Amino acid sequence: MALNRAVAVAKVDGAEAGLREIELLGNDPALRNYFLYPAVCGRLWLRLDELARAAECYREALSRPASEPERRFLSRKLEECTRGMVYSRPEESR
Repeated sequence: MALNRAVAVAKVDGAEAGLREIELLGNDPALRNYFLYPAVCGRLWLRLDELARAAECYREALSRPASEPERRFLSRKLEECTRGMVYSRPEESR
């Protein structure tokens, strides 16, 4: 339930504080295959407008066991990140 604590910290103190809490859980073997661990990181990076980092986390979450509805949700979040990265790129000079 330490992951829940990190989510609560993020709600109260902001996404950066939540990410710091999550970093402390990085070596927890119980979270090694838990898709919500990288998904929560992705959500917090998304809140910070760090779309590339968020996308990386959602890809990691999709590589872990999850139900089909959960996978669809993660895929939508990944698409949201990648779509945002395309739209936020500055135009290249010609």
